Order: sequence, then structure tokens, then C-alpha cells
Amino acid sequence: LLQILGGILHCDAKSAKVLNAISSANWSREAVDAAQKLLLRAVKPHPVGGGSSPAPPPSRPVPSPNLDVSSVKAIRSSRESRMKQLAQLAILLGLSREDSRTATSMMKAIAAHAATLLTPELALPVVALLTNAKADDTLADVVSHICSGSGDLATDTVRHSAFACLFRVAPSANEVAKRVVELSKDRQLPEDVARQAIETVLRGEPILPA
Repeated sequence: LLQILGGILHCDAKSAKVLNAISSANWSREAVDAAQKLLLRAVKPHPVGGGSSPAPPPSRPVPSPNLDVSSVKAIRSSRESRMKQLAQLAILLGLSREDSRTATSMMKAIAAHAATLLTPELALPVVALLTNAKADDTLADVVSHICSGSGDLATDTVRHSAFACLFRVAPSANEVAKRVVELSKDRQLPEDVARQAIETVLRGEPILPA
């Protein structure tokens, strides 16, 4: 987390320097409070042992040989209902019936294996379809759409899953934030959109575009 916040705030990844940079950042009060709490939680020692083991991830889907960008775009451009489009996408992705019930259950199942199930080229059209973004949306457009919390994206957990599918990372705030910083540094994501995504992840609340 220190490395992530240091990258966002352009300072050394030292707890004192990051904490000072957070306090003077041009962020909303809620985002500053959330970042400070996350930082203090990260540097506080955690007890060893105890607690229950994490639940195992869902079994890996076996995608159809026909899964490619053109097949996903063909589903989206069809005149079928959204439910039928999602059902067709689930078949292409090889999702189980249980995981195919809703867009949110599909995102959760895909997020657990996004890095191996989706190629970088597939991630954008798949997530655009799952989140009901516009078919011709860019990466920045889809990120802003997820941040808005519209439709199925109303909860923090679903937004994390959507980001995980889009960025092909684990569905955690740390991994999502880290990838956003990398994309911003590589100029693949505009700075204002990256800041919007980071604030959404830190606060755990949807953020509308400025």
C-alpha cells in the first residue's frame, strides 16, 4: 500500500512522508480520511495465527474455443435482450450455471481467474458488456462508468470485481490501485480518471466524473 500511495502522491514510499502527502493532497475530505485509515492499518502489526482460512476461489472456467474479441462484440451488437447477451457471453467464457445467474455473479467468477481467463484485448469488451457500458467506450470511459456505481455497480464488492476483470488483477483495493497507478504512469489512463478510480477504491463509494 505504501508503494501505491507513494506512486499516486509522487513521494517516497515511507509511512511518514506518505501520511504527510495525503494530508496536503488535493483530495476530498472523505478520500483523505479513507487513505489515512488504510495507511495506518497497513503499517500496524497484525497478530500471527488464528482466524479462519480464506475460502478457495471458484473452479476455473473453461472458455469456448470461439472466445475472441469479434465474438464478444457480435453479442453486444445483436438485438437480443441484455439477459440473452449475458447468457451467450457466459457460454463463451465457460461459466457454470450458478455463476451465470446475473452480471454480478459473472463478474465475481471471472475476477477470480481474470489474469488467465481474459487476454488484455478481451478484457475491455467483456467488461463493457458485463457493466452495460457503451459498446464503443474506451478504457477511460469504462473506468469512469465503473466509478459511477450505476446499475449493477452499486456496491464496492462488485466494483472491485469489475476493476479486477478489466485490469486482470486480483479483486482487492491494493491490486486495483496499483494497476491504476501503472496505467496512469504509462499514459494509458488520463490522470483525472486515475484519480477518480483511486478515490473510488479508497472511499469504497461511487464517484461521479467531475
